[in-house]
Amino acid sequence: MILSYRDFKLGKNLYFYGQKKLIYVRFKYRGRDVRRCTGKRDLATAQKVAWEIYCEVAGLSENKVALRRSNYSTIKEIVELYKNNISSFGNCSLQSARNNAMNLLRILKVVGLNPSIRLDALNAELVYKWRAIRYRERGLDITKDDDLKLNYSLNSVFRQAKSVFSKDALKLYELKRIKMPPSVKDFCQAAYLKQMSTTFEPIPESVDQKIKGITEDILNGVDCGEIAEKYSCENLPTKQIAVAVQLARFCGLTAKEIIGIRWEWFERHNNSIVISIHYRPAQGDVPAWSSKGDKKNGRVPVSQERLDLWRKALNAENKISGYVFDSPTPAGRASLIKRETSAWIAQFLPNREKRLHELRKQAGSEVATKRGIFAAAKFLRDTVAVAERHYASLLQDFEPL
Repeated sequence: MILSYRDFKLGKNLYFYGQKKLIYVRFKYRGRDVRRCTGKRDLATAQKVAWEIYCEVAGLSENKVALRRSNYSTIKEIVELYKNNISSFGNCSLQSARNNAMNLLRILKVVGLNPSIRLDALNAELVYKWRAIRYRERGLDITKDDDLKLNYSLNSVFRQAKSVFSKDALKLYELKRIKMPPSVKDFCQAAYLKQMSTTFEPIPESVDQKIKGITEDILNGVDCGEIAEKYSCENLPTKQIAVAVQLARFCGLTAKEIIGIRWEWFERHNNSIVISIHYRPAQGDVPAWSSKGDKKNGRVPVSQERLDLWRKALNAENKISGYVFDSPTPAGRASLIKRETSAWIAQFLPNREKRLHELRKQAGSEVATKRGIFAAAKFLRDTVAVAERHYASLLQDFEPL
């Protein structure tokens, strides 16, 4: 959407062309493809000439331009602007921006509204209507029933949807001279529902010790019969599953990180071994990898003894590159981690849903109780707010001085 001369940019709708390297302008107006030469080499001057060309094609006078800027944009226009620009303008990854925009459109779809409606159609009543519909789809009445698990899901979708109007996003819209109606603020201030507690319940010590003991003995090559008798467990893991479990339990890695981990991620930092987790561009046959947002990046410490144990168990003593969990296809690695590993953990944690993630949280709770919330947040690469919500209840009360 073009609202001023600032919306003309090189590489987007301005480009150099010809031997004289003059700047040309290209844009679409009502299905018509317009290409013209500005006759300028200087970008600032070319922008103003391009704006004059646009006004001529669109038949806009100064009064019409001012009226157009005062009108509220449509939600569809805002969503496209947000997805295409917020990742470079604010602290938000491209994937997160797409998810936020998708959730806003999802709310509109449920209540039967078209994305082409204007921004002033957004309000708190729309949010409450959407929640009531979601309750009715499950045979519930939001005024009488209270489904804490469903509320957690609805709060998560709403939190992401209103991120389209975050502080960084509002700065972007202000730069584009897009006016925000008061109803948008009303939409963002809709009250959250009472939801299920996200406080982490630690795994019982006996179960935790059994998981750690079995995986340790498997990797050290102890006889399977001895392990089964010692821990009263007939369903024993493979060495690959044992390594995956230890990466979650001792290093706090997520399932996505365990699936994508490569031997190159193990680096030496300040005379210690760390797993370096950050965005990695595509190289040859290796696809690009990124964590869930920039805040998930960081270095996770791991002992040299444990790394040597993993290498020996996976027959990778001399490997310096390649996936830790070798598989012909990405789907094979995902199946190993998400299906087979979770299925093995299920016998110890039958009532937990994200079983591999529970081991990551167990590692976080251990760090939190020993070193505090800030250390746990850094170790898990979470925000302090998330770490506090999960682990604050585990900390013991202070005794009188």
